[in-house]
Amino acid sequence: MRGKLEEGKTYPFIVSDLIEIPGGQKYFKLIDPNHVKHLLDAEPYKKYKIQPGDSIFCRVDKINCTGKIFIEPEHPFYSIQEIYEFPLIRFERNVLNDTGYAYFKDMLGNEVQFPIEELDDEPIPGKHYKFRVIRVKRGKIYISQMEEHDIYENLEIGKEYPFLIDELRNYAEKYTYFILKGPDEKVFKIRSKFYVNYQLKLGQTIYCRLLEEGDERFLEPRHPFYKIGKTYDFEIVREDFIKDYPNDKLDVFVLRNDYGKEQYISKNNISTDSIKDGKIRCKVVDIRKSRLYLKCGE
Repeated sequence: MRGKLEEGKTYPFIVSDLIEIPGGQKYFKLIDPNHVKHLLDAEPYKKYKIQPGDSIFCRVDKINCTGKIFIEPEHPFYSIQEIYEFPLIRFERNVLNDTGYAYFKDMLGNEVQFPIEELDDEPIPGKHYKFRVIRVKRGKIYISQMEEHDIYENLEIGKEYPFLIDELRNYAEKYTYFILKGPDEKVFKIRSKFYVNYQLKLGQTIYCRLLEEGDERFLEPRHPFYKIGKTYDFEIVREDFIKDYPNDKLDVFVLRNDYGKEQYISKNNISTDSIKDGKIRCKVVDIRKSRLYLKCGE
């Protein structure tokens, strides 16, 4: 193969070994199509029955700004965007505001949590409900009763629209979302963790672009400071290196960003003449999930 792995795509991996590190934590050692080794925490997948010598398919779930690759083995029973039935085990409701969680059981015997106020029907233990599997992360499935693509059917990719921040809601324990209402009263959601420094508040009207990555569509709030297509002076915090798959490493400048995580840009093709007073001028070419995509040194 000898090429970069792409986020959102699935590749075959060989399970070469199961190792245990000091402290007792176990990892699968995987080898990808480029013969590059990866470690996968074994605990979340203990019910997958993965064994050394197996060939398994894994989705590249994320490649972060430091080049670290996060992979997710295919679930033995569920595929993303497919619809399945789940039995309701129990539910917990706050009688004061009619919120709470319903708990369903998947085919591995794990509990799947879902906001009770989003159920189409009244919760009845033992009853089966249909859900779309929208994500699998660390062996855990996440479900929705909404048709994700249909939600955006009247919105245009790349165009901004006004949305009202209606509430803050928790999904599956640790995933918190802002619930937005669009111009036509449709309900949307954005992950709150990406926009911690945006100072978003309930009752606020914000403008969001509709973006698309592979089979995923999502709303991107307007950045409070940076604008796409504009150039800015970024302070160089330090020099460092990040992973440069499938090679070893890439030398980078680390840039300050007061509205999100630090930025990493390659030192290649950036001359010392373009650095003035410890700063480098960069053009913002895109913003996705609050991450700035920069073109620097020109």
